[in-house]
Amino acid sequence: MDDSRGTDPRDFNALIGGLNALVDGPVLIDEPALASSGVPVLAYLNQRPNPTPEIRRWINWSLLVRAAGLGNLVPCDDTPLDTHRHTSHLFAVYPGRQITPLQTPGLAEAARVSLIGRSDSGNAGEWSFAWRTSLYARLYDGDAAHRQIRGFIGFTYPNLFGGAPMQIDGILGVSAGIAEMLLQSHAGGLDRLPALPKAWPSGSVSGLRARGGVEVDLAWRDGRLEKATFHSLQPITINVRYHDRTITLKLLPHQTQTLGAELQ
Repeated sequence: MDDSRGTDPRDFNALIGGLNALVDGPVLIDEPALASSGVPVLAYLNQRPNPTPEIRRWINWSLLVRAAGLGNLVPCDDTPLDTHRHTSHLFAVYPGRQITPLQTPGLAEAARVSLIGRSDSGNAGEWSFAWRTSLYARLYDGDAAHRQIRGFIGFTYPNLFGGAPMQIDGILGVSAGIAEMLLQSHAGGLDRLPALPKAWPSGSVSGLRARGGVEVDLAWRDGRLEKATFHSLQPITINVRYHDRTITLKLLPHQTQTLGAELQ
């Protein structure tokens, strides 16, 4: 890696290595005794009397990334007054999986406080609108995720490219965010339409891929799931969720199974 700005490649590689390790790291242990109302996520984590090594590592890595360039790593603030485009301190929400509304509700609410502090616009660019789309989707807030998509479209050129040098990352990121709004499979099961916004009352999608080698088609009307079709590439037993109901499916290789509205 040759960086003319003088960044030590070892520092950058260590940063990326730490973030990659967090993607598949252990789920953080939530402590319901900690009040999360109005508390951003880093403050919430720091309230713990005995932070685990995973939590301490997360805090340390989160504080490193808010940079105008790789040579200018500065602390990432986590207050409602900071509307900077970077959301590196929410890496455990997306693309990580350590913070989820189902498994760590207190942390998820604290993450929401942090995200609201960034506002719907703030100091945002095409890629940051894209990241916020997925963050809100992971927090099951479809309307807020949809606002980020609208912000992204209003920010870009007619061809949906952004400003140089970040030309296409917003397009790819928003596409990933839309997929997260319709299907999620990172929290020990498969969530159908977890963040459907009011702006998409009826529709369908086909060919979404879920973890475990499952392909999913969905159709919904008037904001309610009508049909879900699952095609497995390998033998798998999965828990499929829709709102507060969970069904366990056992699929053989290349088997297809459809659940209608009466089976949701």
